[in-house]
Amino acid sequence: MSVGIFFVFLLVMLFSFAIAVAARKASLADDPPTFLFGGNSSPLAMSSNIGSLLSLSVVFSLFAVGMTGYGFATFFSTLVGILAAYLTFFLSRRKLRRNSDARGPDLLLTSHLEEKDQAPLNKLIICEYILALVCEFAVFQSFLVGMETDFPSFALIAGLMVGCLCAGYVAVGGYSGVLKTDIFQVLIFVGACCLFIPVIFSAESPIVVAMKDSRAWQWPPLVGPITWATFTFAAFLSFPDVWIRNFGTLSTERFSSRWFFPLSFILLLVALVPILALTCYGAEMEAAFDRSYNVQRSLDRFQNLFFTASIPPLSKWLIAAAFLCVFITTIDTWLIGLLQYVKDNRRFQDAKSSMALLFGASIGAVGVSSLMSGKVVYISGLFLFPFLYFNAFLFFGKLRESWRIPGAGRRYQFGWASGMLATAISIALNWHQSEALAPHIILVGLVAQCIAFAIYPLVVRKLAT
Repeated sequence: MSVGIFFVFLLVMLFSFAIAVAARKASLADDPPTFLFGGNSSPLAMSSNIGSLLSLSVVFSLFAVGMTGYGFATFFSTLVGILAAYLTFFLSRRKLRRNSDARGPDLLLTSHLEEKDQAPLNKLIICEYILALVCEFAVFQSFLVGMETDFPSFALIAGLMVGCLCAGYVAVGGYSGVLKTDIFQVLIFVGACCLFIPVIFSAESPIVVAMKDSRAWQWPPLVGPITWATFTFAAFLSFPDVWIRNFGTLSTERFSSRWFFPLSFILLLVALVPILALTCYGAEMEAAFDRSYNVQRSLDRFQNLFFTASIPPLSKWLIAAAFLCVFITTIDTWLIGLLQYVKDNRRFQDAKSSMALLFGASIGAVGVSSLMSGKVVYISGLFLFPFLYFNAFLFFGKLRESWRIPGAGRRYQFGWASGMLATAISIALNWHQSEALAPHIILVGLVAQCIAFAIYPLVVRKLAT
């Protein structure tokens, strides 16, 4: 089976490569702005928004982990976070449009700041992308290890193939290619989900069965739902690529329209249904609505479901293709995001250096992740959350004049550093329970970051006097 799945992976990657070639607008050497930012449209932006949901819910196993541990509290917290993000988009769209008209092109999450403030913050975002790539490839390879019984080193070889071909089609197709391959990858996911429509909407569907289970409705301590809602809000509001596709590269008329964000939210709800059904099925099969947080357990559960499911080989191959698409729709977006945020760095002014970064980041992430233990992956993942909240502050900085004055970059750095320090201290104090207490650790980092950001002007004034 592993050999067949390998060729399914290869076929999906080759189709993605062909789509990226056809979508090519310009080369990086001849026309960097078009290569890095050209080709977006409202349908493509909405497709990429669905890709973000797939990444959050499946790639990092966050939704599955939360549902298994916290039941429907996670589902409602996720909805609250996404709704709050899209409501914020909708309510702020006119002010963002006016500010963009006044300042000129507002392509990046940091482009509202003075040039000297942008550089260090762009470096933080580059670090965020690299850390996210490493964690994502680690999860990818962890899931594929179960297929190495008849295909030695399957996880590493598949990871290198995906890394090289993803970097290759990003290098060829640029931003336009990434957006159009995302549509193809989302359609593959939808096609795989269609196999389960009779199950999802049957009288004994996983969702219906889970709704009858009292454990799924036991409300956990508030830390879990609050943490879930806040990082979902931050991820959908202000991940660097979210800004670029929803505001930076859409015309101001489109991103300020009345229908774009409501329709995006509705499409996200539709995409959430099969994810919810799959998660409920896994939890019910293992009787695991147990109010605990365990990433590896969720990965193992879905591995077992895939290997033991009595479905035809063609269906399994389509499921494997959907699984791959969930990963690469994020990997390619983050790879082009790296290029977008290094565009003003002197080291990467020429196309060859940029391409070296693209392949180096992708292949390097595969290599590093293959050496990481599960514990290291969990700990590394916890350090992504201060970046998420840092992104949210940058978004709101576009709306508040006092948050984008000269020198404001240090305030963002101070807040981020405080969140990272609080996260590190929380992990050290709870080393043996760092996974079980992940929601608490994330929330501590958020509170520290908010306090640091708020008191920074007071600290500066006191030092000045």
